[in-house]
Parts: sequence; C-alpha cells; structure tokens
Amino acid sequence: MTASIFSTYQNWLASLAKSTPDLILLSSRELAWTGLDVAVLKYASKEVFAPGFSSHLIVIHPKSIPHLIRKIDGKIDSGAIKSGESSIISAGCENEWNWQNPERCSPLHLALDDAFLGRVALEDGYRNCERLEIINHFTVLDPQIQQIGLALKAELESGGLTGRLFAESLATALAIRLLRQYSTFSQPLTHPEGGLSKHKLQIVKNYINDNLSADLRLIDISALVGLSSSHLTRLFRQSMGIPPYQYVIQCRVERARQMLVRGDLTIGEIAGLVGFNDQSHFTFHFKRIIGVTPKRFLQQ
Repeated sequence: MTASIFSTYQNWLASLAKSTPDLILLSSRELAWTGLDVAVLKYASKEVFAPGFSSHLIVIHPKSIPHLIRKIDGKIDSGAIKSGESSIISAGCENEWNWQNPERCSPLHLALDDAFLGRVALEDGYRNCERLEIINHFTVLDPQIQQIGLALKAELESGGLTGRLFAESLATALAIRLLRQYSTFSQPLTHPEGGLSKHKLQIVKNYINDNLSADLRLIDISALVGLSSSHLTRLFRQSMGIPPYQYVIQCRVERARQMLVRGDLTIGEIAGLVGFNDQSHFTFHFKRIIGVTPKRFLQQ
C-alpha cells in the first residue's frame, strides 16, 4: 500500500472523521496538549491503514482480541491480544490492522510528537540524539504505559479539567518511559539527588500561588528557573515529595479553604477563582484533601 500524504496524527484523524463520522469517540484536539495527541477510536471496518506519522504511536488495547493481524514497517505479526497490552510504532513507520470483529476493537491512541521526545531526551541527559530511535513492538504488557494511558483517557473524558500542566507531566513521563525501555538508548540514566535550591523552589512556589486561577503550563514554570520540564519535575518531586501538578491542586484547595472561611463568596465562585474549571471537580479534590465537601466544611 502506498504511503499517505498525511504527516501528522491529527491530519489522519481529520481525514478519517470525514469518511467515518462516528469513528472518533474522544480526541484531545481541542485541548491542544503540548507534544501529545490522544484519541479513542471505534473502528467500523475490518482493515485500517495508518501512514508514517511525525509522532510515535502507542496503541493500547482495552479489550482482549481473539485474533489480530498487524503490519508495522513491512513486518507482519498475528495472534491474540490480551486486555491492557500495547503496540508501539516508531515515527515514520506505516502500520496496518486487520481483525475479524471490529466491534471488539476500540483502542486508545497516544501519539507522542517526535520533536517533543527529542527535547525530553536532551533534557534528560541523552547524548547523540540524532541517532535515537524508538524500537517497534507488536505487543508489550507495560503497566506504566497503561496507567499513563488510562490517566490521559480520564482527563480527556473530563474535558481537560485538571489542566494542561497535568497532561504535560504525563506526556513527559511517557516520553521518558519510551526512551528508557523502548529506544536504542534504553539504559536508564542516573541523576544526582538534592532537589531544587531553596531560591529556585521559592520562585516556582511563588509563581504557582500567584497564578492559581490560570491554566498553568509546565514549560512556563520550568523556564522561570532555567530548567527543562523533565528536570524541573524530577527536582521538584525530590524537594516537595510530589510532582508540580499535585502541588498546584493542593495550593488551589488551600486557597479555596481560606476563601470559604471568609464566607463572602459562593462555592461556585470560589471554584473558578482558584483555577478549577468545574465545581464538581473542585468538590472532588477538596474532599480528597480536606476530608469533607466544601458545603460540609461551611456547615461545620
């Protein structure tokens, strides 16, 4: 089969959507996540061809499939697929899928931009990145990739309520997983412990607390202290014990608690002012951290 003109994953999705409107169940297109596209598809035909994208494609199979034929970069594999198994296709590799019962197949696609992966590789200390390649795998059972995929799917289903900082953190984690387990540079690197300096940690914390109502981005926060996104995430976790996005949620909940004590705003108004896009999302995190719902907190 000849190569398609589509070079990006989103262009391919857009083409499929025109011919099969019900194909795409979920897509991150409107959320514009950095370096990553996520989609849940529902195939209606027994055969699907995908061109070589500018992204590395991870296909997570949520259901078992009795018999699936896959062709990746000219090589063929066939057999049963277990629930939770994934296929990894390197950027630029054509892939084709054939199965007997399309209704059993509603895969989760994670399309990680090759340029984004390259930046993470440089930031994480990999050398000679021009020789870096992701190795194709017909089938892997990787709990970490599965957990990242499920977290992204849940975020997609919520409409991106947790924010781009969360999605960017997961994209970085996915990139590091591919680099360390499924690339030609598969040996994990060691990093010195120590965390952020007190000065840089305070800069990050001040920025977060001054911008809680904004849709915070990991790339913006890391630029403040002259670090890469992956480096900042690692050092911040060493300093605080939690990743940046969890710290942001804790700060938002604490700010909301203080505002509830004052008693001059409604719960819905407070949720928006501290950066939650939805009151139910705010209520979920408030109860998780404080132990009671905002309404119950006011009553007490």
